[in-house]
Amino acid sequence: MKVSKISLLFGMGFLSLTLGACTTTEHPGSWKAGGFTQHHPQIGNKAISGVGTQCYFCPGKTKVDTDGDGVYDDSDKCPETPADTAVDAKGCALDTDMDGVPDYKDHCPNTPKQAKVDERGCALDGDKDGVPDYRDSCPETPEGVQVTLAGCAVDTDKDGVPDYRDNCVNTPMNVKVDTNGCALDTDGDGVVDFRDDCPNTPSGATVNVLGCWVLENLHFQTGKAVIQSRSYNMLNDTADIIKEAYDLNVEIQGHTDSKGSVALNEKLSLARAQAVLNYLVNKGVSANRLTAKGFGSSHPVQSNDTEKGRAMNRRVELKPMRR
Repeated sequence: MKVSKISLLFGMGFLSLTLGACTTTEHPGSWKAGGFTQHHPQIGNKAISGVGTQCYFCPGKTKVDTDGDGVYDDSDKCPETPADTAVDAKGCALDTDMDGVPDYKDHCPNTPKQAKVDERGCALDGDKDGVPDYRDSCPETPEGVQVTLAGCAVDTDKDGVPDYRDNCVNTPMNVKVDTNGCALDTDGDGVVDFRDDCPNTPSGATVNVLGCWVLENLHFQTGKAVIQSRSYNMLNDTADIIKEAYDLNVEIQGHTDSKGSVALNEKLSLARAQAVLNYLVNKGVSANRLTAKGFGSSHPVQSNDTEKGRAMNRRVELKPMRR
């Protein structure tokens, strides 16, 4: 059968139009066969239709987007991204805070740059105090301890000892404390230094609330400087304490209540202090380590309006002074 030139030209022209209309390289209705891509524009690969343009054996390759993220496999650096995941131009899931955990599984999407994170994308908190490591100034706080915004254990009295190991949590500001957070008691008399008016009291001395060494149970004959015998044992113990504290000198201070004249009280207080000094010297204390002073009623420790207060004001104190 002979094919006329007109028919040949018509056929070639129709084929050119058909091939020109083919969009097989990206069309989802394409399929491969024998090295070529076949495509039916209206119904894909189901059947040949007599309607519309048909294209068969169009040369080229089909581009595939396996994970459906909009980036074809040949350009996709992360070809198995989960469906409906936002990706970058390389087909990889977005990681807005650049912590290595993609947004779709990042529970803390705004972690600061360079902060170390866990598998959930949240900043590490090594001591579990609620303050992430990247802003924790005390990263080894014991578990369960109340902390500040900086991650450090709370120190209510600001003495340098955190509350969780502070045995004296209400120490006044600027008071020196020991490792337990308690105010220092340098002379060990039971009165802390910041309240102690007599901070050098020797060991064994009996002190009052002010930390001063008071000769308790010291009794004189009424209105006189004569020591009663029931005071001797206490004074003997006092002599021993002074002799053992060889680095101390002691000022013996006499005090009275407010009854009587000022001049008489001053004279009586000095006489009683001198009587104590003499007794201690007789018990072996070196005289050059002792001095006596009388203050009369000028230094009360309690009110003179009550008998109890006056009894406490009638006293002899020993003021130790380091040599």
